[in-house]
Amino acid sequence: MIVSRAAELSRLDDLLTALAGGEGGALIVRGEAGIGKTTLLEALAARSGDAVTVIRACGAETEAELTFSALADLLDPVLGELTALPEPQAAALMGALALGPPAPGDRLAVCVAALGVLRAAAQRRPVLAVVDDLQWIDASSRECIEYAARRAGGRLAVVLAARDPWYPSEHVHLPELQVGPVDDAGAAELLRHRAPDLAPPVAAAIAQAAAGNPLALVELTATLNTGQRTGAAPLDLPLAPGRRLQRAFSGRVRALDEPARRALLIAAAHAGPELPVIAAACLGAGTAVEHLGEAEASGLVRAGADRVSFTHPLIRGIVYAEAQAAERRIAHAALAAALGDDDDRRVWHLAAAAIGTNEEVAAGLERVGSQAVARRAYAAGSGALERAARLTPAREAATRRLIAAGQAAAGAGTADRALALFAEAAEVADTEEQRAQAQQLRGRMMVWRGLGAEAVPLLTGQAGLVAPRLPALAAAMYSDAANGATTIGSYLEAERLAWRAAGLLNDGTDPGLRGAVLGLLGWALTLRGKASQARRVLGEAARLAEGLDPLGPDWSWLHFILRCQIPLGEFEQARAKSLELCRRAREAGALAALSGMLHVAADTAFRLGDWDTADAAALEAIQVAGEVGQPAVVGWVLTIRARILAAQGRSEEARAAALAALRIAETGRIGAGLRFVHAALGFLELGLDRTGAAIKELETVERLVEGTGLEDPVIVPWEPDLVEAYARQGRAGDARRVLARLERRADLTASPVARAAAARCRGMVDDDFEPAFTAALALDDQRPMPFERARTLLAFGRRLHRARRRAEARDRLLAARHGFDELRAAAWAGQAEAELHAVGSRRRREPDDALTPQELRVAAAVQRGASNRDIAADLFLSPKTVEFHLRQIYRKLGVHSRTQLIAALAKRLAGRPVPAAEVIEEPAGGGDGGRGQPDGLDRAAH
Repeated sequence: MIVSRAAELSRLDDLLTALAGGEGGALIVRGEAGIGKTTLLEALAARSGDAVTVIRACGAETEAELTFSALADLLDPVLGELTALPEPQAAALMGALALGPPAPGDRLAVCVAALGVLRAAAQRRPVLAVVDDLQWIDASSRECIEYAARRAGGRLAVVLAARDPWYPSEHVHLPELQVGPVDDAGAAELLRHRAPDLAPPVAAAIAQAAAGNPLALVELTATLNTGQRTGAAPLDLPLAPGRRLQRAFSGRVRALDEPARRALLIAAAHAGPELPVIAAACLGAGTAVEHLGEAEASGLVRAGADRVSFTHPLIRGIVYAEAQAAERRIAHAALAAALGDDDDRRVWHLAAAAIGTNEEVAAGLERVGSQAVARRAYAAGSGALERAARLTPAREAATRRLIAAGQAAAGAGTADRALALFAEAAEVADTEEQRAQAQQLRGRMMVWRGLGAEAVPLLTGQAGLVAPRLPALAAAMYSDAANGATTIGSYLEAERLAWRAAGLLNDGTDPGLRGAVLGLLGWALTLRGKASQARRVLGEAARLAEGLDPLGPDWSWLHFILRCQIPLGEFEQARAKSLELCRRAREAGALAALSGMLHVAADTAFRLGDWDTADAAALEAIQVAGEVGQPAVVGWVLTIRARILAAQGRSEEARAAALAALRIAETGRIGAGLRFVHAALGFLELGLDRTGAAIKELETVERLVEGTGLEDPVIVPWEPDLVEAYARQGRAGDARRVLARLERRADLTASPVARAAAARCRGMVDDDFEPAFTAALALDDQRPMPFERARTLLAFGRRLHRARRRAEARDRLLAARHGFDELRAAAWAGQAEAELHAVGSRRRREPDDALTPQELRVAAAVQRGASNRDIAADLFLSPKTVEFHLRQIYRKLGVHSRTQLIAALAKRLAGRPVPAAEVIEEPAGGGDGGRGQPDGLDRAAH
């Protein structure tokens, strides 16, 4: 019976209606124990009808260590869709669910595969996934379920229920349905239905004590004797707030005789409902399963032919929590004896029954933990390995297990836990090698967590101690320290440490370690501007990388090799390689590697003028890196996206992206990130023609770089922007000072990209500017960077205008504006337009309804009937970005709804497109005879 829940049921009905219309979503139902969450989920499943595939799972407090158990329950009805997945994803999911051999790798591959199965099933008919007691779902399953919930949409809906306050709302970030107390009328109606014999004063007292909790209403009533029900005997009131249900259930448990309580405790301690196991354990503990009949009569359990279940999950926890520790150990020992040797639960029961250390049990837990890690259940594996370490009598074995637990915690994305385990392992280690290994892993994790300032001295100090006896381990530590030095902007130190790491390599060094050390050395040399040396070192690292899986455990150092192609100017190769690796990573569900590849793809695509690809890659990278806990990558990519948005004239969004990156850099103490952020903000202000603000941001970069040893001029191109800002303000001395630095670095690196930018800047400051601009355009021809070429043409046109060569200026400015228009670089196209107006050129433009490639993809998805959430998921965009593209599409096509858009698209397909844009340029006066601005560095007055 459901009372006082009209609003809640209406919300659930809305979700079902949306699902039927292809607008599925997610919802988390929250509330205290007994408030009616499960009842609402039952109603939701019943109301969904035969047209919806309903799949369900429920958490149990005693099953939290059983890896992927809840996910297996949830997906069981739809596992036939495994064949729809890419082979790597199918293998990952089958390994996780013990349906195939273990497939080690990225833990989130299982999440990606689980979502793929749900979406494949939803292609046949809508799918509603319902998960109760989320707070007790095993960690590996919960991560996959939350992953799917955040991406629910289209013909897939996910509804979760979690108990307050065990499951914080900020944990999952989903729309919530908070279930509160039933009102007085609802409480009275429920009591009339469940206990019609209650005297009215008794019913009122029970309603007051229950405080609107439906289960409390029922259970408190069940505690009353006949005299209390009629009002003849006094009630045991008041009941303490927050302890209503516990008190009601505890009283019934205490009323059982001792053999029944022991049998009930065994049922509570068992991670499963199997009656034969419980019966065998009861015999081993000196009781009999038949005594559960007394508990069943009290309404605590339900017993069937072969299973036992508790009438409410709270009861299991109360029975276990209120038992004495010795009684619990007896129960666990009996259950361990009743289970077979091949059942992982036996090991956990043995561990729970153990007092002090026990190597046999520890070894069993180590086996269970290692198997969980092999199935990508890293959180569960870490827990098992840590418990094994606590039970281990020998320090060396305990340290080994702590290190393994830390590595599994790192694989689970719980970096803080991993750091604590590595620190403990280093403290208790009995050998120098184990201590150094623990410190190396700790230091590496600190670097990835943005703690480079602390990691560098830790790693270098430990490496110096072990280098004579453990050169390979010391090389790894120096290399990790060099990486940490780059994150805090200490490039001289990074090169020094990288060379020290390389100096410890020898012919017997493992090829993977050798490649990792050389890859980092190549990165450090690149940042130091030593391009020729870097190319040689990177060539050797690339040779060692041949045959390695770029999505496997070596992905991080292989990413360095790929990223080095950006400052070395190998943009096309880096874009092609990174996009191919992105495709493979998506198929494999290797999200940790995917975020790094997307970073490179976004950066190179932006430089090459493929801004739709760049923006899509950046948005996906931000989402994926956030999922896998890589805040530094989120920050780097936000600065790339800030540049894209700034160039497009979307200044508010650009500033928001840059400031978000700034918060990450400041919070994570990522010194190098500050350079990226302020350079992006300077570029934004320069595009808005706010040169004073641009100079402020770019001078901040100059101060950040000073003395660090950074010599690469390409990764963060702040110097050309600062020269231009100074030149536009007429600050010739400052412009030439920064230009000298840029020219030196361009010569040092022999980079055509940097040389082209330096030549453009030279054209801005020299009186005889034409040779410099001609050289810049020739260099631009060597590198297909259309935005940079358009900037060169704009700067050239400005100088020609001020030299009163208006016809030549118009030609360059028209070419510049055309280049900016092609890229949809609205901010810079506006500058070119203003300059053209100043030279007397008018622009007549028909309405531009040409859709961009990304807008065409969004429009096609709308035509297929996809929702905004579906489009966002399929195109790796955020819902807000989809809304932005739809507004642009509506504006360009002159429509106001999806229906009108579909009709407009149908007309185009029928051969009646809206005319394409035309641009006609006319001079507004004479040619060279017109009067221009004086030559010089001062800004034009527009």
